[in-house]
Amino acid sequence: MEIKFNRIIDLSLPIDITMATYPGETILYRPVQVIPKNKYNIQTMHIFTHTGTHLDAPWHVIEDGRKLDVYHLEQFIASCVKLDLTKNKRELSRCGATFYLKVVEKRHLLEHENKIKDAQAILLYTGYGSVLNLGRQFIDMEFPYLTEEAARYLAQFTNLRIIGIDSLTIDKHESQDAHKAILSKTNIIVLETLTNLNELPEYFTLLCMPLSVKDADGAPCRAIALVE
Repeated sequence: MEIKFNRIIDLSLPIDITMATYPGETILYRPVQVIPKNKYNIQTMHIFTHTGTHLDAPWHVIEDGRKLDVYHLEQFIASCVKLDLTKNKRELSRCGATFYLKVVEKRHLLEHENKIKDAQAILLYTGYGSVLNLGRQFIDMEFPYLTEEAARYLAQFTNLRIIGIDSLTIDKHESQDAHKAILSKTNIIVLETLTNLNELPEYFTLLCMPLSVKDADGAPCRAIALVE
């Protein structure tokens, strides 16, 4: 695969003690520890496999689903299209100065069908990535999610490898419906907690390499866009 680009956009949320996380999820992070004897700095972290920008494998919600480490690396490099779901201003919710689409329904996706058919990956731009950048104190239960109908609609596209979103999850709080609808298709993995989608053009190359975790249900990743 030949990849041409002249700009890189970071789509990943930096790991930090104040970073936005799923409600109830904890993160232990010490930025710097000095080891006196040898005089070197070292950082320690305790995070979940779904903390920050991360990938979900089928095993996350499917009992006998595929684990993340069985996918070939090319799964995580894909031609991608951004679906801008923020155009109908009357439907948007608000957090401070940020407006975002809270509920992604099938009707929001139908107008993008031709783009979805030709893509290996899609990123759903709800506008919520700007809230994620503000940190944990701004996160409540009002983050965007897909309806089960919308998820089933996307799951039918066999050309898709990755479905991403600038929200903490694709599901409504305490639901697994959207995850199960999409991850029951072993060709698709889910990419969550993205940011900076507002900087993206419509078409680009997506790279989202997960940490190499054995038998993983998911893993943090560094997601970037290569823009030609």
